[in-house]
Amino acid sequence: MVYRLVVERLRELFASGWWTAVCFCILASFSGLCGFVVGVRTQVVAAPATPVLPWMGDVLGKREGAFYLKVQMKGFASSKAGLDVSQTVQLYLYSIIQKKMYVVSHLMDDNEGTPSSIWRIPSGKYRISKISLVDDAGVSWQWQPKKMSKSFVVHRKTLSNLGMFTLKSSDKKSSLKVSYRMIADSYDSARAKSDHLLTSVINGFNGQVQANIAGQKAFNPPSKEVKARSKLRVEYTFQRKIVMYFMVDLFKHNRYSQSIRKVLDGHDAQFRRCYMEQLDLDGNFDGQLKFKFLLSKSISAMKKIKFGGGSITKPKMVQCLFNELNGLSFPVPETMIGELSFEFKVR
Repeated sequence: MVYRLVVERLRELFASGWWTAVCFCILASFSGLCGFVVGVRTQVVAAPATPVLPWMGDVLGKREGAFYLKVQMKGFASSKAGLDVSQTVQLYLYSIIQKKMYVVSHLMDDNEGTPSSIWRIPSGKYRISKISLVDDAGVSWQWQPKKMSKSFVVHRKTLSNLGMFTLKSSDKKSSLKVSYRMIADSYDSARAKSDHLLTSVINGFNGQVQANIAGQKAFNPPSKEVKARSKLRVEYTFQRKIVMYFMVDLFKHNRYSQSIRKVLDGHDAQFRRCYMEQLDLDGNFDGQLKFKFLLSKSISAMKKIKFGGGSITKPKMVQCLFNELNGLSFPVPETMIGELSFEFKVR
């Protein structure tokens, strides 16, 4: 088959001129004959970014560290519904060592006091390759560095402070302006005095120590504390029996719903966590809620995610679920609209 295609292609070229055919043969010898002759267009599909999970205070892995950052935005309007969608910011982190992309879906919160979220990640060196958000009009805003961005480091058993990022709307449509400044460590110092799980807090960009915690003892924490933290994590996760159902409706594209459900199934624990955190604030409650979205083929992810209402309207829980959905990558053969309905119960 390949031989026949080669012959046919050479005949076409000789018909257009012998010199063209000679050049073709020379180039083919360098570029790989079959691929060049047949004209196969190879499309390199980037692997989806791996979501970064929050650190819940449990024991970090041997090759894990953690980091936190704060983000403030200027020039973005609040949602009329009271759910400021633009408060969820995605940061894409490229691991220089692993050659792998990670994504953090950072939920904006009060920048005063302790960090609202601390993220666990494999230790190593990283660059911020992209920052994006979606405003209330469904417009996607992005920032990508024109040149290689400054790298930061996450050491094992260490907490890296990445400072404050300020995002502003640019004159150029859908483009963000990003500025950065280091800030003083705001990790809970009262807790840090008795914390044997972290060596220190460092400036993630230059490695300078901002606060000493347990030092080298963090690599061998007391067994009692390890057991206590493990038990705390287990109790946090399993002390309630959470019943969660979800349904995906892709309308005329429902033939693709099974592959979308598989991705959602893989993040079952994160969706339940959003519910459990709200239970801790408000006590037991049941209910349903719905999101509308556009699955984009170009970015293999959900765009224009909108809260579609339901009996659960608690802003923090809605934002938490939005945050999780906004960080997922899906196999998207074509762009399509859809709805995702959740139902939560506690027993």
